[in-house]
Amino acid sequence: MENIRRHTIFWILATAAAAYGFWYAWHIRWTCDDIYITLRYIDHWFKGEGLVYNAGEHVEGYTHFLWLLLVAGAGRLGADMMDASVWLGLFSFPGLILLSARRAQRIGLSVPVAALYLCVHHDMGVWATGGLETMFYALLVFAAFYVRFQSRLPYPRKLWAAGLLCALSILTRPDAALLLAWFFIQETALCLWWRTPFRETVKSLFLLGIFPLLLLTPWLVWKWEFYGSLLPNTYYAKSGGLSYFSQGWIYLDSYARAYVSVYAAAALGLAGIVAGFRKRAGGGSPAEVPLHAQSLSVLLFVVLYAVVFIAKSGGDYMYARFMIPVAALCLIPAENALAAWTAAPKPAWRYAAVWILALCWAAFGFVELGFRNSLFRDPVTGNMGGKWKMKIYDSHTHHKDAYPSEKYRRIGEEMRPVFAGTKARVLNFGDCCLCYYAGFDYVLENFGLTDTYIAHKPLLTRETMVGHEKYAEREYMDRRQVQLCFNGPDFSGREFTKITFISSAGDTVRGDILRYDLPLMQAVAANGGSGIRFTDARVWFDSLLADREAAGKDSLRHAYESNLSYYFEPNRHLEAVRRQEERINGFIR
Repeated sequence: MENIRRHTIFWILATAAAAYGFWYAWHIRWTCDDIYITLRYIDHWFKGEGLVYNAGEHVEGYTHFLWLLLVAGAGRLGADMMDASVWLGLFSFPGLILLSARRAQRIGLSVPVAALYLCVHHDMGVWATGGLETMFYALLVFAAFYVRFQSRLPYPRKLWAAGLLCALSILTRPDAALLLAWFFIQETALCLWWRTPFRETVKSLFLLGIFPLLLLTPWLVWKWEFYGSLLPNTYYAKSGGLSYFSQGWIYLDSYARAYVSVYAAAALGLAGIVAGFRKRAGGGSPAEVPLHAQSLSVLLFVVLYAVVFIAKSGGDYMYARFMIPVAALCLIPAENALAAWTAAPKPAWRYAAVWILALCWAAFGFVELGFRNSLFRDPVTGNMGGKWKMKIYDSHTHHKDAYPSEKYRRIGEEMRPVFAGTKARVLNFGDCCLCYYAGFDYVLENFGLTDTYIAHKPLLTRETMVGHEKYAEREYMDRRQVQLCFNGPDFSGREFTKITFISSAGDTVRGDILRYDLPLMQAVAANGGSGIRFTDARVWFDSLLADREAAGKDSLRHAYESNLSYYFEPNRHLEAVRRQEERINGFIR
């Protein structure tokens, strides 16, 4: 009866934690602008053009193949793909919390310590939505360790199930190759420690690798055939081959400054590891790994991931994003230590201590939110949304302020008929949502995520946001015949080249005309009506020619020369423009 009561209380707490985590993530839901790059790939796929960002350009500008397939599948079933990406992440969060609780129960804890903390972890809630794969990836990584160490499957099935989850993790994010590599190292070390016969060791490694071999080989072959590279273009755009440890340590430090309980968890976990090895607790075998050995393996993997991936790459400009996949893993050693501490004999005061610790730890999660927000709060205004040490942004607030997705979705949907049927070539200067919903024919992603030339440029500076150090120079924009850019910098400094779109709700989007393509601008003017405003260069030059005597030769010469590459060169194939140019040259000579 006592066990039934404890079991009931345990799962009431676990379910409440999952429900709270779901509610909190929904309450602070947001959309990361990057997901619209993936949605554009899917749209082209549905049109029969393959997984491409621009028709005819085979460039892998995404890093979450499995996530893309899941979102595309939801789209095929009739769901809104943007909403589907949010909901998939949203349900992954309570899934992770409940799996963490199940693990706590399997190791003998009477309270789901980690689950209670995870549900109040602010950035776990943040990355449960956003549309990206982050929380789903975290669930897969955690599930791989759970299946290997806590599941009741027979040993061979544990291995192939763990291998399957590692393969799915790699399909979700390539950095999970570290996870698979670690599982091979871990399995080899366990077999050596318990002196498993060589033949059995080879069999174990084969079982672990069978699903990665079956799933990843055809995927890699397809990538090579379709994209011509095994690594995604984003790897080169973000200079993945270079080391950026100086910024990477800052990124890790920013997380530890906010979530200071990670120190307590590490200390408790290390104490449990030392105590376990001193007592040689739990016997064990590769099939049944004792808790202290599990803790050591998990802790070493977290360190490996933090150093080889997060620190080496410089982290990310979005706060805590790269830490989320291992945040739940960081709690495993601490839970294992508590489970060993409360093992038989089981004095009641130890149970009470674990309960008090669990509740205090969960409550401290709210305190940590204050620590976190202090990193990004403006010291003068007290408002959120700033950046810490120039390169790390509170992505949740930053995207809501800089890229309000609902607003730009409405604007983009109203712009779509304006540009329908045109061959508009647009520079995406960090406004993926607008470019996606407007349906521009060609989009040049300014930071090279979907462009091989920009991605392979040499790195000249590290003074900007991590992963955004490379960009399209003006000469390259001209070479790609880019015509427009909305919400970008002021390229010309002239009002003459500006374009404005005003939605039916009164929302305004300003931009630059980089190359005045006369047929395009005539179509845009006809389709947009009063909602689109720009200076009609052809009409303007006609009026200037009509009044050329009053304007004078110098004024007309200046107007011609300053608009030579802007208007005349892109349109010389048109008879009307050639006649304009001939009349101007005849007057100014």
